[in-house]
Amino acid sequence: LYSSFCFPMNGDMSGQRQVLSITHSPSVAAIADRHIVIQREAKTGVERRGHKEYVQILAATVDGLDRRRELARMASGDLASDEAEIFAEALIRDGSLHKKKQQQGP
Repeated sequence: LYSSFCFPMNGDMSGQRQVLSITHSPSVAAIADRHIVIQREAKTGVERRGHKEYVQILAATVDGLDRRRELARMASGDLASDEAEIFAEALIRDGSLHKKKQQQGP
């Protein structure tokens, strides 16, 4: 439901501007032209400012099979099942159809 509201709004804006959406929803992420995964990792290392522990933030663009696996992970948790990957593929297909309809206009 959220993605059916969000897509027309973001789709309209993305024709003229760059749109950045931050989401935990796989259905919203599936309609994106580019998918960037942000991960936060606790690290232990050389002491900095009196602390040995710190947080490292990693960002990586995913596409193809990696994108499908990430959408499956978003949908089902860290242990992505075969069913979740099938669902992720359907989300990607649905997102592509919405984009094509948006480009064709009324």
